[in-house]
Amino acid sequence: MRKSTLILLTLSNIFTWQVCATELQLEPKEDSSSCCLLHHNSQHSEQDNTLLSNNNEFSNAEVQFLNAWARPAEKGKNTAVYVTINNQSLSNLEIIGVSAPNIANAAMFHQSIRDNNGVISMSHIEHLLVPLQTTFKLKPGGFHIMLTGVTKQLTVGDSFDLTFCMKDQSTKTIKVQVKK
Repeated sequence: MRKSTLILLTLSNIFTWQVCATELQLEPKEDSSSCCLLHHNSQHSEQDNTLLSNNNEFSNAEVQFLNAWARPAEKGKNTAVYVTINNQSLSNLEIIGVSAPNIANAAMFHQSIRDNNGVISMSHIEHLLVPLQTTFKLKPGGFHIMLTGVTKQLTVGDSFDLTFCMKDQSTKTIKVQVKK
């Protein structure tokens, strides 16, 4: 059974962003190159990582992932990734997962929320829906990608691959720059 919560955010009274937070267990598929399968498995083999990087069939030029950057982090710690997603296509873009298997034990979407007392907390977001003809920014203090258990030290000037997994099983791998 699937429990789903739908959150609608209005930014500057111009765009409404739809973010879905779900409690959904995905069943592994036979196709081991599936980004969803890799995203939801915490253990990745070298073969799986190769399949993931070679399965980059997301070629829609109307969807761009721009200015991706991460904060520096020590080995074993967590860090955040920020990116601008520009969806100028004629359909909504549903991103159901993200992975960086060569750099972190897990990657997931988070949202930072400040309560009435000024306390900031984070909540896990299962997937993002970027409406057609809009731009969505993952930025400090808002939506971001949390990398947990960084497997090697990330210093300013480093870069690494990050793969986005779409609902249609396509993937898009981008380079992330480490900076302050």
